[in-house]
Amino acid sequence: MDHHTTRSRDRSLNAMAVLTGTATAAAITGTGWAAGRAADSTEQHRQIKAKAQAIALAALPAPDVTVTASAQPTPAPTRTVVRRHVIRVVSGAGAARVGSSNAAPRSGGTSSTSSRVSSGSAGSNTPTPARPAPAPAPAPQPTVPSSGS
Repeated sequence: MDHHTTRSRDRSLNAMAVLTGTATAAAITGTGWAAGRAADSTEQHRQIKAKAQAIALAALPAPDVTVTASAQPTPAPTRTVVRRHVIRVVSGAGAARVGSSNAAPRSGGTSSTSSRVSSGSAGSNTPTPARPAPAPAPAPQPTVPSSGS
């Protein structure tokens, strides 16, 4: 004989649902209460600390220093050195080699290396002074997109 009927099964399931709901509500309520207590405690500690800092600052003597102007640092002198070195390769790989100025190019290509030679008067051994290098071109200004305002 079976003692479990449909009615007793339904009562058990309903009781289990009530107990589960009650436990869930108690857990949520307890969590909210604990979070509220922690927030209150934190706020009280913050207020006590702020009050103690204000009392400590009030106890310090005020400095008698008057600042009239901020000191501006003097810029350090700079020196810009610009060197221009151009290598032109006419043919494929291996036409120019690093460190050799008169190496024969491979695969029938040509390379050119240029150097400045002073153009003094004929028969004179004193070189003429080199001309200063041209100033570098200014950097382009970056483009900033509009924010739409």
